[in-house]
Parts: sequence; structure tokens; C-alpha cells
Amino acid sequence: VENQYERQTKQQAAEKDHNSHRRTAGKEHKTHRRTETPTSRPLLSPTVGLDMEDDVLVAEVQRRLVNPSDHSGGGAGYNLTKPEKTYFSQVQQDELVAKIFRNKTGGFFLEAGALDGEYLSNTLYLERALNWSGVLIEPHPTSFKKLINKNRRAYKLSAGLAPTNKSSQIKLDLKGNYPELAKLLRKVKDQKGKHVVTVDCFPLFTVLLALGNPIIDLMALDIEGLEFLVLQTIPWSKVRVRLLMIEMNHLSASPAVVNMYLRRQGFKFYKTIGVDAIFYNPKLAQDMLIS
Repeated sequence: VENQYERQTKQQAAEKDHNSHRRTAGKEHKTHRRTETPTSRPLLSPTVGLDMEDDVLVAEVQRRLVNPSDHSGGGAGYNLTKPEKTYFSQVQQDELVAKIFRNKTGGFFLEAGALDGEYLSNTLYLERALNWSGVLIEPHPTSFKKLINKNRRAYKLSAGLAPTNKSSQIKLDLKGNYPELAKLLRKVKDQKGKHVVTVDCFPLFTVLLALGNPIIDLMALDIEGLEFLVLQTIPWSKVRVRLLMIEMNHLSASPAVVNMYLRRQGFKFYKTIGVDAIFYNPKLAQDMLIS
């Protein structure tokens, strides 16, 4: 029979063992929770690295597209800085495009490097005077905010165009209003006093798929040096582009190389106007004024 001292000793030992187990379990639990807690937020969008025809990527672009402004009924109408102007391009490229299409109404455009949707716009005249629609692509957040406020009757996309056939992200230097996008190919360091933002870039073909892959009457690319890289991502057998206008003075390849590449894709050179070169697709040029 245990005496009182022995019973008390066993009870104290049991309590000590129980408390020790609780402390150990508590440490294990806390350690486990620290392991599960992420040390930093993910840096990459979940859509980065997806192929240009990936359904998930196409759906993401569709989600981000801002619908055309409604000018009917109680619609606000355009909100332009210079509404009295007729043409808005740098050297009236928009007037030339209208002539090429014989003042065709209801056309469809894609303009990349759309800036604020008014300044140096190659498509505003077509939209405003000839009832064209399309998509305006602009990566600079300040410019895109201004673009939204112009009430353009076209889709708007705040993004860059990827230089490969996969989605990507780049660092955009915000210190200028309209920085050259060629700088985006180089790594931008987050130095003190430098304003940098991460921009998602989608392949051009992904944007077309998000819109239902329509016939593009005018594709205007003014993306400061990335034009040729972007053109090389396009699966030309799957798209229909009638007229192509690209800025040539910051290209990553010589004009001769670009000309040869586009010729292999079925395009013919038409003319140069200002810093832009115009190419057309003869298979889709039946009603176009090309001479």
C-alpha cells in the first residue's frame, strides 16, 4: 500500500511530465505555423509564363478589357482636349489610312502605344468620323487613366505587348510621361527616388483571341523598338490583318530585315509616312486604294 508521500511524489512527477509535454507541443505548433506563414507576397502574376493560346490567359485578358464608352442616349460623349481638330496623327497618317480604305465605315483597328487616346492618335479620326471601333493598348498607368477619361468607343487594355509568345512582366520607369518602351527590355533597378511599376505583358495574339480574333483593318504599332519582336510572335496563318503601320525609327532590326520578314508573311510594302512604314495584305486588299 502506497503511503501518502509516495502518492504525492508520483502525482508531482505526472504533473511535471504533462506540463513538459504541453510546452514541447506548443513549441512544435508554433514552429509549424511559422513554416506555413509565407515570408513575402508572390511577386509574379499567376498568369505569367502562360502560352499565348492558353484559355486561362485569354480569359484573363477578357477580364481586363475595358468596354467601349457608350455615346448613345445619355452617354457622355468624347472628352477631348482639342475637340476642334479633325486629324490627330503626327503627320496625318490617319487621313492617309482613311483614303486607303476609301472612307470605309465600321472598320476595326488595333493600336498599341495608344498613349492618352488623343495625342498623336492614329485611330481617333477613324473612330470619330468613320465609326470604326477596335482596341487601344497602353501600358503606362498615367497615360491609361487619361485614355479612359477620353471616352473612346473602343476596348481599352492596360498592358504591354509581350516580345515572346508567352505572357511576362516588366518593370516600367514612370519618371517620364511617355517613356520609350525599348527601355523595358533592360532591367530597371528600384533605386531611391526612381518610380517603377510592374506591368503585365500579353502576346498580341492573346489579345486578338480575347476579342474573338476579328479581321483587323488597321494594326498600328508604336511601341518604341519592340515592334519587330512583337510581330515575330504572331501566328500569321491564324490572323487576318489588312493594313499594318509600324514605327520604324527605334526598331531592333534594320528596315530591310523587317521588310523581308513581312514579305514572307504575305505583306507588301506600300509607303513611308513620317517615321511609320505601311504594309498591306494583297489577299485582303480588294476594296483598298493602293497605287
